[in-house]
Amino acid sequence: PSETLRQIGGVGGALAGKAEDIYQGLSAAKKRVARRAFLKLIQLGEGTKDTRRRVKMRDLVAHGENENIVHAILSQFAQPDARLVTLSKDKQDHKTAEVTHEALLENWHTLKDWLADSREDLRFEHRLNDAINNWQSQHQAVGLLWRSPDLELLHKYYQQAHQDMTAVQVGFYQASARKQRQTQWLKRVTISVLVGLTVASAIGFYLISIERKKAQEAEQKTIIAMELKNKALQAEKKANEAALIAQQERNKAKESEQLARKAFKIATESEFRDRLFDGSEGPEMIRIPAGRFQMGNIQNNQGKWEKPVHWVTIETFAISRYEVTFAEYGYFIEKTGRKTLNNKNWVPRNHPMIKVSLHDTGGGERENWSRNNHPVTNISWRDAVAYADWLSQQTGHKYRLPTEAEWEYAARAGTETSRYWGNDPDKACTYANVKDKTLQGKDLSGIHNCIDGYAYTAPVGRFIPNAFGLFDMLGNVWEWTCSEYSEYPGKEKQCVAKESTNLRMIRGGSWGNSPMYNKVTVRSRFQYDYKGDTVGFRLVRVVF
Repeated sequence: PSETLRQIGGVGGALAGKAEDIYQGLSAAKKRVARRAFLKLIQLGEGTKDTRRRVKMRDLVAHGENENIVHAILSQFAQPDARLVTLSKDKQDHKTAEVTHEALLENWHTLKDWLADSREDLRFEHRLNDAINNWQSQHQAVGLLWRSPDLELLHKYYQQAHQDMTAVQVGFYQASARKQRQTQWLKRVTISVLVGLTVASAIGFYLISIERKKAQEAEQKTIIAMELKNKALQAEKKANEAALIAQQERNKAKESEQLARKAFKIATESEFRDRLFDGSEGPEMIRIPAGRFQMGNIQNNQGKWEKPVHWVTIETFAISRYEVTFAEYGYFIEKTGRKTLNNKNWVPRNHPMIKVSLHDTGGGERENWSRNNHPVTNISWRDAVAYADWLSQQTGHKYRLPTEAEWEYAARAGTETSRYWGNDPDKACTYANVKDKTLQGKDLSGIHNCIDGYAYTAPVGRFIPNAFGLFDMLGNVWEWTCSEYSEYPGKEKQCVAKESTNLRMIRGGSWGNSPMYNKVTVRSRFQYDYKGDTVGFRLVRVVF
């Protein structure tokens, strides 16, 4: 048997040969179904190799297609003498399918050819499915339907691959197209109404035309035009009323701008939580839109390691709303048996207190302050990476530490100031857990004059978030990044290899740093095996 396996390329070659035999025995129509199903059972790698993933059977079925047909075809690959596909059910009793052996992905040349031809389409489909999941989780909110230019891409995709799209995907496309048509019709009606009112309101419109330019984006254009029509009939009051209307329009423009900012904030706070194999939920994630920003100390007031200021382009990604807590990391410890904190066993997450002793210079012991909803500390870089790898395996999605550039882009949330609330450090205690007067009588010096109420770490989410809805991006604990320590511009957009022993970047400051030092541009570094009571982390999830 070993000689036979050697001749056919080992176990991987045997699996590939069996898969090819079954596939070639299918009819042309069934081959199309098999191709679609296998491609959906693969998680594309980002700089890493592709992996298998578990998918609900209903998500493998094209619209108008019978699920039993797909199940019957995959059953041929799951029969005892093949076992290339595993068919089972999840905890909600949904039928599922997954490739049984990773070796099949590496050795079945037909599958590799499919992937080479379809990789961009698969990335687009994953992005489409993320949008659909978000839309469904928000009760099919109209505002989450696709518009131009995404809708044009979806239209082309529909024309090319509608036979392989699921019923949910087709429904999302049709709803988006219908909404686009309604929006275009409403624009045409609005333009017609405005043209009809032009003659009647010409005199009044002339008097306030200069001011109206400042309010072109204001809402209620039709109502304003009707008011101008009525006021134009009162010739003796034109001047005073025109000035009054102009002021009203400026106010409406300001209100519209505020609403637009609020809408932008809501749109960017596209939140989700992936499910683990046991049905529990992973960390709460926020989708961060792609963009371009100036990285570094724009104010140019201090910090040689924060310069030069340079432009960085960021792709869409998701980042955890909160720093990872003791409870979340403790659950990972329970499930894996990993040991941290100098190889001491962790206390289970349902324990009322995770005890961490910290000693001052006088030998006294601080209070046990690290509770379950506080950010986890005493975590090395590799401990944090291990947690991210475990989440990736549990959810089927890629989790990792943020790059240094992703971290600063998320922390700034569209601002150009040294802190996401502005440049004033005196407001720090409203937005961040910093070194403040709460520490009077403790063992630390250099305390600022504000009071945030916490001597050491604070429970996550207790302070005002930034415009992306992210909490504690400054203060509380320093946060590990996946980037290697280097001067700008350098490696801020890259993740260092796990086996590297070079210094790792940390960002954000902590409870042990003064408000003056807690800035979105401050950089520091530690060895990969460093563990301390001021360092924790949050995670990034790769999205398409």
